[in-house]
Amino acid sequence: MKHYVTGFLFTKDFKHVVLIKKLNPEWQRGLFNGVGGKVEENEKPCDAMSREFK
Repeated sequence: MKHYVTGFLFTKDFKHVVLIKKLNPEWQRGLFNGVGGKVEENEKPCDAMSREFK
């Protein structure tokens, strides 16, 4: 079973958030999403989230 993570990074004052503008799949092009991706084998979700933000 594949696992995925999605996260949102806010500024300290919560006035701004990091989002990505989707390119793929085509039907999502131009939409915004949190940062995330697949959790690799033997990886903790918190480590996957950290990796995706880097």
